[in-house]
Amino acid sequence: MKLMKKLLPPNELSYVVEFMAQTLLLCPIDKNTYLIPSLAKDTLLETPTSVNGLKFWLQFEYLPAGLFQRLASLLVKDQHGDDLHAARPRIHRPTAMVRVGKTDVYCEARHNLLIFQFSDRGDVLKLRNQMYQLTEIVVDKFLGQLKSPELFLVPKLF
Repeated sequence: MKLMKKLLPPNELSYVVEFMAQTLLLCPIDKNTYLIPSLAKDTLLETPTSVNGLKFWLQFEYLPAGLFQRLASLLVKDQHGDDLHAARPRIHRPTAMVRVGKTDVYCEARHNLLIFQFSDRGDVLKLRNQMYQLTEIVVDKFLGQLKSPELFLVPKLF
């Protein structure tokens, strides 16, 4: 936010922040703190040992640039208040670790796949459906005519 304040006049700053939030290019964490997933590190997060539950993946014809980062923003946007501070999201360009409700979710973009793995807490089928619906929102709202992904369930080992 400090950089944006230096680059933009005050009357344009709120418009740019609101536009970026609406297009899922940033997501608010605190009152004046924002997460911008497209500026995240290029390194991979290690899969935490606590995330050893069901894994599934969404397969696309191709994985468009920005889809993973927008999905990560949408996941963070759905977290609220104390939940966000209890499990601060960790987002890198190809991987992310977020908490959805009480369940830790590890996400990875690999080739033409989005791969999700959950901790054992929570209703996994509900979470799987939620991840699929959020992905469809990103595809429909921001990427236009892209064919919806196919959903695959896999055993614990990928």
